[in-house]
Amino acid sequence: MELKENKIKKITRNQKITVNAIAVIAFICTIVFNIGKTIYSKEGQIAHLLEILEKGDSVQAAKILTTDDPNFEITADSIQPYIRFVEGNSTYLFDLERYLSGDEEQDNLTMVQNGKTMFFFDNYDFVLEPVYMELHTNYKGTAFLIDGEEVQVSDSEDYSTTVGPYAPGEFDITAMATLNGFEFVNSDSVNLVWDYEDAPVYIDLPLEGERFKVGGDLSGWTVFVNGNPAGTLNEDGDGEFGPILLEKRVEIHAEKEYPSGTIATEPQILREIDEVFIAKYAEPLNLPMTSRLLFDLYFNIINHFHNSEEIEDRAYTELSELLVGGTENPIYDQIANLVSQNKADTEAYDIRFDHSTSEMLRTDMDTYEISMNIVERRQYPRRSSKESIRTVHPCVATIKVIETDEEGIPTKLQLAAIEAVD
Repeated sequence: MELKENKIKKITRNQKITVNAIAVIAFICTIVFNIGKTIYSKEGQIAHLLEILEKGDSVQAAKILTTDDPNFEITADSIQPYIRFVEGNSTYLFDLERYLSGDEEQDNLTMVQNGKTMFFFDNYDFVLEPVYMELHTNYKGTAFLIDGEEVQVSDSEDYSTTVGPYAPGEFDITAMATLNGFEFVNSDSVNLVWDYEDAPVYIDLPLEGERFKVGGDLSGWTVFVNGNPAGTLNEDGDGEFGPILLEKRVEIHAEKEYPSGTIATEPQILREIDEVFIAKYAEPLNLPMTSRLLFDLYFNIINHFHNSEEIEDRAYTELSELLVGGTENPIYDQIANLVSQNKADTEAYDIRFDHSTSEMLRTDMDTYEISMNIVERRQYPRRSSKESIRTVHPCVATIKVIETDEEGIPTKLQLAAIEAVD
């Protein structure tokens, strides 16, 4: 029996090349896959982040950090607070690696799996959670500064505002204001990485100073501290004002503004915070003076007209000198007509006018309003059919100070107007 030999075909050169190419490609793919597996592993991506943060490279950090807050844009500038914090706190990166590797909760930076990279490897997002701050202070006009940059000014007492978002970090927060001429500052440094819990974090920066009380009877006057307006006295002439710094010189006075000028009390030095500053102002004119300088003469003239046989020119001259504008003042003709009418009442044997003043109100630097009653008396004889009467006419007289002496005391007054009131 003949045995047949099996001949093995030799691999051709092209086949060898193909097999070798496949082997090389498989080897390369294995190497690339293993490299990619290392680079794109969770640990590898964490290591890459930590390397960038350790270098303080805000540009590269901005490329790999993301955020879920639509109000916060990740840029090299916006994440500077976080970068500065990392650079100044070397232990933070060790803690961050432990948090991210162990899936522990971390408030400001989390690692979230998001799809695939190169079809095989898990892709991770590093999500930076921005921070917000609620700032509070207790005085209007207080400026808030964050790291030296003004961010808000309070427009009321007991003021709160929310600012942000900011990248987590350490911040110097300052509240400052100039109140009553004094500089008030309150500052605080806050760590919004490790210590950040609430959203927003509450930061109270009250401005602290002393308050003082003012008493007296100067209702509506403005109180000044070292030349700066501090507030207005209430209708009782009282008030509490501040803040001030008592360790510095505190000079207090009150002012009243009128259309043509301002009057002021004498300044006083406040030495004790429990001391009540008494605001006093001595009006140069008072009710007795108005009667003595103006109204007594005014009514004497009228009474003289009523009870004399003839109206003397001297009396008219004296009357015109008492009126603002002289004979052009409507009061001049009113009084003359009143005299004529009363003289026509021939049955009356005595017609007399008197007055009483009750209140004086200053309305301008040289003008006062006097609340008064004019009392008219008419006496008729028994044989007359008319009965004697007494009539009270409430009115307000406006008088002006025309001349004063060297001490400011009025020496000449004139009547500007007189109006009846209900």
